[in-house]
Amino acid sequence: MLRLLGAGVQVTAVGDADQTMFGFQGANSRYLDHLEQREGFVTLPLSVNWRSGSALIAAGLRVLGTARSYHAAPGREEPGIVTDVRADGDLNVHAALAVAAARERVHRGTLPEEIALLYPNQGPLLDALKAEMDDAQLPYDAEKARKIPPGPLADFISDCTGRRLAGPLPGTSAPLPGARSARTVMALATAWHRRRVDAGLAIEADTPRRLARVLADLLDTTPRPQTTDPADGFLDELVAALELERLAQASPDVRDHSAISGCRDAAVGGLTLAELAGGRAPGRIVLTTYHSAKGREFDIVVLPGLVDKHIPYYGWSGPSERELRIQRRNFYVAFTRARHEAVLITGSRHTDRWGEPHDTRRSRFADDILGSTHESAGW
Repeated sequence: MLRLLGAGVQVTAVGDADQTMFGFQGANSRYLDHLEQREGFVTLPLSVNWRSGSALIAAGLRVLGTARSYHAAPGREEPGIVTDVRADGDLNVHAALAVAAARERVHRGTLPEEIALLYPNQGPLLDALKAEMDDAQLPYDAEKARKIPPGPLADFISDCTGRRLAGPLPGTSAPLPGARSARTVMALATAWHRRRVDAGLAIEADTPRRLARVLADLLDTTPRPQTTDPADGFLDELVAALELERLAQASPDVRDHSAISGCRDAAVGGLTLAELAGGRAPGRIVLTTYHSAKGREFDIVVLPGLVDKHIPYYGWSGPSERELRIQRRNFYVAFTRARHEAVLITGSRHTDRWGEPHDTRRSRFADDILGSTHESAGW
């Protein structure tokens, strides 16, 4: 980056230091901080949170422990709700209460795919959540088995699938939860043309307009499929019609080389068209980690396991200032995924992954949040 700057290249850096996660993998907010302090850089802070209500924004900032000027979108009157559910028992009780909270909100009318049960990492809490979901016979999506791969070609396949589901634009189809807005055929054709040029496969007749006609014949036919339909048939049709196997192998981006096989592997796991389009599995509650939830949003977020020494986790000597700062950011990311309600499952004991019981107190993160007026429910 510094070499590019030295060569006179103009750089735009976009990021949120408050949402830096997984520092042991190299993520560190100091890189943004360093750029911000360099002469010639102009910082443009974004202060509007378009996702959450004012009460949720304020509660999240109390966890973060850092003064910020974030505020809700203009005209948003609903402040959002923080619900405290007290668990009298171990993590299996937390899991049961989390699943009960999700089921109750589905009964109230929230779409299952707009509810997320978030956990920090693998361990007893995740095991208990899966067991409770299975016992309750609630469809859920753990997301690992049917996740599409990253990269430009996989993104193009996703965008084509989204257009297939949406139909000609502008249309009347509701947007898919979690997915990008459907793109026009011309926008898709331009992206396809650019990929073919980069791979050295473009011919003189390959104008975006001609490619748009090919795409329209494929994507705008009737009858239109359902979001819950299996993805494998359409995926095979798309790959064959657009010669994507050839494009994948010739692409200069190494991620594209395995993109199609990765999509097919996901399809074998039961991938729906909604998921291939980058959305969530229709009718399934989302079960995922704090980290995997980053960049996403849900109507309802349920956060079980809020027991000190579990969240935040620390050893016998207590958390260091650095460890606590990292875990605060991780929890802040999880909490601020909520648009309308965050449900906190709090307690004072848990058994760790080594079978060691711990009697402590409610998570200090919950203490930070629940210092304000909140809706409380004892179970």
